[in-house]
Amino acid sequence: MEKHSVIASVAWQSIFFRMILSVTLSKPVNNIEESLGKPYLKIKIRAVNTADGASYAAEMFTKTQVFHKKFSDVELDEFLKQNSGITFKNVVTRTDSEEITLLTNKKGKTTELRKKLTASTTAPAPLKILPPKKRITFWQRALQFLFLCCLEL
Repeated sequence: MEKHSVIASVAWQSIFFRMILSVTLSKPVNNIEESLGKPYLKIKIRAVNTADGASYAAEMFTKTQVFHKKFSDVELDEFLKQNSGITFKNVVTRTDSEEITLLTNKKGKTTELRKKLTASTTAPAPLKILPPKKRITFWQRALQFLFLCCLEL
């Protein structure tokens, strides 16, 4: 096993102790078609609830098409261990408490960046309640129109 794949594997062991909400894999290597079967440019994985027991849904983007695949927890773990830092150079994982970015350079060195999520980034802004609009009747509009017409005379 290569050095950068060992580092990425250790990083995934620490990530899987938390609930993964989404994963984005981008910047594929040149021989991606040999390893995954299609020339994927980006893979987006998100947590879903399905009746068949799959926990994650993946969207795999090629140049002109999108392919969908479902993963269980174990399948996702294996897929990420095999492809993060090896097949894809950028991996962004969003958990319930932080955002973890794995960056791999041309030499195979993997850098892990962690960013804690604050309440403002995880929760949407509260909705602003506007006062109800004042209703203008037909006769009020007519009076406004007549007043404006009288001004022009």
